[in-house]
Amino acid sequence: LVADFAWIKAISVSTRLSQPADGLALIAWCRFVGDLDPQFVWAYMMGGLLGAVTVGTETYNAQEAAALLATGMERVPGDHRLPVYLAFNQLHLQGDAGAAGRTLMAGSRIPNAPPFMAALATRLLTQSDDFDSALDFARTLATEGDPGERAFFERRALEIVRDRAVAEVQAAVDRYRAQRGTLPATVLQLSFEGFLPEVPS
Repeated sequence: LVADFAWIKAISVSTRLSQPADGLALIAWCRFVGDLDPQFVWAYMMGGLLGAVTVGTETYNAQEAAALLATGMERVPGDHRLPVYLAFNQLHLQGDAGAAGRTLMAGSRIPNAPPFMAALATRLLTQSDDFDSALDFARTLATEGDPGERAFFERRALEIVRDRAVAEVQAAVDRYRAQRGTLPATVLQLSFEGFLPEVPS
């Protein structure tokens, strides 16, 4: 009965979200509902999605909303929607592609999770320069994943190796330019002058 009352209160608060304090109030009510009824997934989703309030160009309460979604993931581990919403928060509201990639990587392990989650996880991990995690995950899926998707992740692993090589060359170019005030003539020059350990294949 108390959980139902709190849920009605949360719905009421959700209809008038215009200031950051309104979003925090919604998150608090939804957290209270979740504490009373830990399996009530809608509380985590509503507070996690609507609790982050944008005023002008600023978004507030993104971390609090993310924390509520993370709690929902712990309490309702079989719902693949929660990691998708949390990853959206981490990427678009907090600007953390690595955290979003790790969230999707974990979420992709949930039975019946949409196939896009694993592929997007490798993209976001690569975007955040976490090439090792992306490569390990892609290689695991290429050998142990769904048979219909193994060829995709074999190609994806090769793309990650390529992306890492490009990032290493770009970083070497940046160091060269910072020290010499000009661009190197070739990648071989970067290696010869010690800015790059070896020329990538």
